[in-house]
Amino acid sequence: MPIASTMEIESAKNAIIPQATIDNRSIKILIAEDNDYNALVANDTLLKYFPNALISRVSNGEEALSFIGKNECEIVLMDVQMPLLDGYEATRRLRKMGHQLPILALTASVIRTDLDKCIEAGMDGYLAKPFRDEDLISGISSVLSQKEVRLAERSERIDKTEKFKSLFLKVVPERLKQL
Repeated sequence: MPIASTMEIESAKNAIIPQATIDNRSIKILIAEDNDYNALVANDTLLKYFPNALISRVSNGEEALSFIGKNECEIVLMDVQMPLLDGYEATRRLRKMGHQLPILALTASVIRTDLDKCIEAGMDGYLAKPFRDEDLISGISSVLSQKEVRLAERSERIDKTEKFKSLFLKVVPERLKQL
């Protein structure tokens, strides 16, 4: 049986893994992962699809809390089993502190109760490790688009509030004169 050439192997990979659209935004991503290999795989995969991403890494939940308290971040990939403070508790604390940034769990467990635990902790979704490229990218794209929808809705509410304030300030002085 002939050995497949490198080009044939690459063609087979491309046939199996659909090419995601390259996103050129300078998105700020935090990887909270204690395993160096897992962090490297996540980092390299992210850079393949988000070449302008600004990626930071911490090794435990305490470091994640500290990093997010001091730095702007648009999404967190949070390992759920880390030393000092696990991803579940780190997420709970971030939510209690008012942080609404998207958090995707990275977990080796796909048991329903463990996945439910991710959502109960306040995570926006989860990815099973080892993850496939398309799962990581679609998970990130999904939570970022949800975030953009929430921001647009918030902006729309602010616009409406401003219109009501303006209308109130126009109408009330006249009504006060009438009274």
